[in-house]
Amino acid sequence: MFNDKNASSIQRDFQKGLDMDEKRRSREEERFLLRKQQRSQILKKRRVVLQAYDGVGRNYQPGHSDDSNDSQQIDKLSQETVFDYLFLHNHTYVKKRKKLKQLDEYVKGCQMDHEDTNYKCCLRIRQLLSIEKNPPTDQFEAAWALTNIASGSTEHTACVIRHNAIPAFVQLIETTQNEAVFEQALWALGNISGDSPECRNLVLDAGGLTKLIPRLEDLANPSDSKQTPLLRTVCWTLSNFCRGKPPPPRATIQKCVPALIPFLDSLDEEILQDATWAFSYLTDNDDDADDPLAIEPDMNDSQRIDFIQTSDALPKLVNLLSHSSPLIQHPVLRCIGNMVTGNDEQTQVDPQSALSQYTPQTNDTINDNNNKQRVLNCGMLKKLSPSLESSVNTIRKEACWTVSNITATNSDHVEQVIQANLIHPLIFLLTTGHAMVRQEAAWALSNATSIGTSKQVRFLVGQGLIPGLVKVLLESDHERTLAVALEAIRNICELGEKEKSLNGGVNACARFVEEGKGIDALEELQTRKLSEQIIDKAEEILRNYFEGDDKGFQSHDEREDELVVFNEGNDQSNRIKNKFEF
Repeated sequence: MFNDKNASSIQRDFQKGLDMDEKRRSREEERFLLRKQQRSQILKKRRVVLQAYDGVGRNYQPGHSDDSNDSQQIDKLSQETVFDYLFLHNHTYVKKRKKLKQLDEYVKGCQMDHEDTNYKCCLRIRQLLSIEKNPPTDQFEAAWALTNIASGSTEHTACVIRHNAIPAFVQLIETTQNEAVFEQALWALGNISGDSPECRNLVLDAGGLTKLIPRLEDLANPSDSKQTPLLRTVCWTLSNFCRGKPPPPRATIQKCVPALIPFLDSLDEEILQDATWAFSYLTDNDDDADDPLAIEPDMNDSQRIDFIQTSDALPKLVNLLSHSSPLIQHPVLRCIGNMVTGNDEQTQVDPQSALSQYTPQTNDTINDNNNKQRVLNCGMLKKLSPSLESSVNTIRKEACWTVSNITATNSDHVEQVIQANLIHPLIFLLTTGHAMVRQEAAWALSNATSIGTSKQVRFLVGQGLIPGLVKVLLESDHERTLAVALEAIRNICELGEKEKSLNGGVNACARFVEEGKGIDALEELQTRKLSEQIIDKAEEILRNYFEGDDKGFQSHDEREDELVVFNEGNDQSNRIKNKFEF
């Protein structure tokens, strides 16, 4: 691909009630900034050190500064780095300060019709922006300088764009035979694209992806370690082409997906991270889809997911669920979870409503079912168990969220979750997990009680679901989690109500809730400072399933006395116990 062999390389949405969109967007921004900062780590350290130096002066002594802000800024750096720059390299710093005064002359020199002067002035400007020395060519110097600027703030990126840098970088991508220049130009386009969807579209419209694809055909296999640094930059840039909302246009997706698939076979974790996050971006829902003022994308969520699933990406992504690194598991779980997310009418269980009513299937819901079934056919559920048992809460949460999207579909999918032995891990996380994990586990199990068959719900009860739900009611302060747990208890009691005729007129499921101290938990909820919706829901369950037909509302002691009498009965009690023996 390159002639210069000596050139060196540089380097859910279904649960809208949970209000997770903003948090997810925030997490994505933080993840991107972290990766961007890693690529500019040396530059950023230098900037912070020089700023600190400017604030405290040449004669700064630790602990004697009158400016607390400067002191705090220095404290953010390691002492070794600060002393190294401030005291051991003062001469270099002063020398560069003098060069800054000549910046106008360097700029004029770059515009002269003299190649040697152009090169030397461009070299001086690049040296002021970076601490690296002796790069190979003037093209590389210019590209490196602009890359450093584009890695700064949004205004820095906008400045680079205003000076028509994008077409120049695209031309380098297409024509240069120098590997270092190619990588640097690609890095610059990645920085620009990652700043915002608008900047990304400017790069795409200028032919950034179109000119890159033919060059990728000459690259070696992504598993070739010799080209790993260059391949990292390529994959990172492709990932930024996929990032942002609204999503990129259809033509971009149709080119990026085939280009990204080979990177899923890489042995390099950094490449795998960027490749899997790219697919996560493409499968994420478009938050602006319901905005009447937003420009409608030419490929909706379901169509993008369908395109990815019918490519070779799906089995590779499912296999990566078994990867040992949480940094790989996280984007893969997010991607798989996006794929199995149906629309709101199909998948959301409203914890404030009665039993979900049947919703006629539309083309979108049929596509959603097809999308889920494709993922399940790849053996996703069997590979999900290690994620549920992970020591990382984020991984557990994403795994529970993925299962909740499966159990929200139909009883056949609930049965597949049961057959994959995922119910017991979910109940364990419901009772012992972190708050954010417990919430998603509650959704997964509550969905199953709402949409599952009578046999499936009885199986959940036999696995210990009721004690887990009761523990959530007693220990959780998160109202959404409480609402979901209350909905599951109501679903269980409603099943017992429907089957009273089979159990001698007794609601056996309600009895199990009572024996599991569910009544105590429901009564205790009414004494806490919670919303009226939660208190009313708890009172409704007590009134509908635990209040005598011809008696007033019973106290806890009265119910215990009645339970003792009931258990002392011979035939009736034994028949119920035999009927619900798991």
